Amino acid sequence: MKKTASLLVCFLLLLSCVGEDLINDYVDPDLRISNPIVSINEGFQYQFKARFFDESGTKVAEPALVWQANPPTLATISQNGILETLAAGQVTVSVQTTGLQGNVVEAKLSFAVTAVAKTEVSDTTTATTDTTTSTSDTVSSSTTDTATTTTDTASSTSNNTTSTTTDTASSTTNTSTATTETTTSTSDTETTNTDTSTTDTATSTTDTSTTTAETATSTSDITTGGDSSGGSGVVIAPQFYEGEIISTSGYILEGNFRYEHNGTQITLSLDESYRASTSLPGLYLYLGNNPNTVNGAVEIGKVAVFNGAHEYILPPSIELTDYKYIIYWCKPFSVPVGEGTIF
Repeated sequence: MKKTASLLVCFLLLLSCVGEDLINDYVDPDLRISNPIVSINEGFQYQFKARFFDESGTKVAEPALVWQANPPTLATISQNGILETLAAGQVTVSVQTTGLQGNVVEAKLSFAVTAVAKTEVSDTTTATTDTTTSTSDTVSSSTTDTATTTTDTASSTSNNTTSTTTDTASSTTNTSTATTETTTSTSDTETTNTDTSTTDTATSTTDTSTTTAETATSTSDITTGGDSSGGSGVVIAPQFYEGEIISTSGYILEGNFRYEHNGTQITLSLDESYRASTSLPGLYLYLGNNPNTVNGAVEIGKVAVFNGAHEYILPPSIELTDYKYIIYWCKPFSVPVGEGTIF
């Protein structure tokens, strides 16, 4: 009797988890551009990334990807996903791969290429300044020659000559005092010759030159690119998704969610509309790419809140576009009981 009762309880628990579920592990293959953008400046580069998930929702490690950018007059893209913008306009980037059944799987992204005002090169040179203080030469020369000659009587003769010459050329001043000669003759007087030595005084040349000063200012254009917002010339697409949790069993499981990267970490937030039945045993939350299984999914934790707003902080190893579904899983019986589609 006890054995029968136990089996009946297990059957009822199984029904409470499964409800009307029909397990189907197949999902459409999915190719995602994982770092979409809204706009990018012309003349910039950007590294696109893509992830491929096959018909079971399993991530393919290194899929063969084919990238294209249209129109090619506005942008080009290499086969490793590096975009280079050429001119302003609307550009569409597409990436393709092949699924397990030989079908082509494609993802597309359209965005704007923004025109950028060109900065002209500026070259300013300060003219050479050369200032030279002119040479100043001053020479004073004075010769006095006095000679007394023996004669009977002779009236002295005085010959005084003063000559001054000033030459100015190329800012050079030469000043010379000419020779002064005085001769006196006296009769019957012993001859006396007195020679006064010539004195030359020369003021040395002084050259003052101001050193040439030359200043040149130039401006160079540097093109940069990146995958961040701010001053990189790239506007990243919004880093959040919103949706609704729905029940896939016969019990209540509902509410609105917001899945976002807040700049430092990824969070999953449920708002005040969230409700889950406490009759669901062993209820766990997963992120995965197939809502029908947790194979390849990441376990977030056991559900402890059944009513009202709450939040989960996700591991840093998870990227925003790694998983497409929020999965509520009945762990004791390994069946899904609710889900939410992220994107």
